[in-house]
Amino acid sequence: REDIELFRGRLDSLGDVYVNDAMSAMHLAHSSVVGVDLPDMVCGLSVKQELAAFTKVLSEPVRPFLAIVGGATLKPQLLEHLGEVANSLIVCGVPAFTFLKTHRGMKIGRNACDDAAAQTVRRQKRRAAKSRCLSIGFVGSW
Repeated sequence: REDIELFRGRLDSLGDVYVNDAMSAMHLAHSSVVGVDLPDMVCGLSVKQELAAFTKVLSEPVRPFLAIVGGATLKPQLLEHLGEVANSLIVCGVPAFTFLKTHRGMKIGRNACDDAAAQTVRRQKRRAAKSRCLSIGFVGSW
């Protein structure tokens, strides 16, 4: 723990302002993200551009709208919103196991299954049954 605090202190000594311009790492609990303790901390221009693009896509999508999402930290709220906005949704990576277990009852072994996301998947399944076809496909490789 002392090494971590020393490292964070060294990071702080490198500048007066912290600019986070890595949208892909903003949610990670790394010292370079959460350990910085400077009085001025801002987002960079790349983050601003990505947020503007997300906002446009989610609020005024061009149709047909296919969303391809994945990642171990995919939040149920995002799945819920995309399920309402997108015409089609492809779920890849770790979150796909939640879909496979919830929809197909597939045994997923030690693979991650997010119980909160499973609730969202069940709601989407009921909604899809009323309005459109829902298909779950799976391709694996070793």
